[in-house]
Amino acid sequence: MAAASSPGLKPPGLQDLTAKNLASTWHRWKEEIELYLDLTVKADNQKKRKKMFLYVIGQESREVYETLTFEKEEAERTLKDLIDAFDTYCSPKKNQTVERYKFFTRAQKAGETFDEYLTELRHLATDCGFGEIRDSLIRDRILCGITDGKVRERLLRIKDLTLANCEETCRAAEISQRSLQTMEPVSVHAVIKKTTQMTAEKPMSNNCK
Repeated sequence: MAAASSPGLKPPGLQDLTAKNLASTWHRWKEEIELYLDLTVKADNQKKRKKMFLYVIGQESREVYETLTFEKEEAERTLKDLIDAFDTYCSPKKNQTVERYKFFTRAQKAGETFDEYLTELRHLATDCGFGEIRDSLIRDRILCGITDGKVRERLLRIKDLTLANCEETCRAAEISQRSLQTMEPVSVHAVIKKTTQMTAEKPMSNNCK
C-alpha cells in the first residue's frame, strides 16, 4: 500500500554513531526513519526511499556507509540492504558469556522500583541466548536479586512459582509498602494532635482550700 505524502513532516535527527550505547541508539533511530519514510515516500519508490535514508542519516554516517561491505553493487542495493548493513555495524555480536555474567549478577539497587529492576533484567536477557527458559531464569534472578527479604520468603513458599506469579507478588508487596509509608506519618500526626487536644481540654484540678 502506497504511503500518503507528508512533505511537512520533520525527519528524525542525525544518527549518532559515537553514542555510548550504539546498538540501542541505532535501534530507536531505525524505527524513527522507517516511520518517516513510510509517511513521506511511497512504498513502491525504493530508489527515493534509499536516497532519503542516505540524506537523513547525515554526513558522518554516510562516510561510515562507504566503508561497509555489500554483496551488491551500489545501484542494486535496496533500502533493506542499507539498514541490514548498519544493523551489523551498530549491533555487533556480543560475548554471550559476558552478557550472562551481567544478567546473573544484576541485583536490585537501593531506591530502584520492582518494575525498573524487571525492565533491566528483561533488557539484559536479550543477548543471553536463553531461549525457552528465559522467563524462568528472569524469575530466578528476581528471587535472588530483590532487596526485600520478606518478599523473597513469600515467593519461596509459592508452589510452582512462575514469572507472572513472581511479578504479581512483588508489585503487590511494593504497593502495600508504599501505602504504609504514606499512612504512618498521618497516623502518628493524628495521635499527637488528639493527645494534645485531650490535654488542653482536661480541666485543671483546684487544690486550693
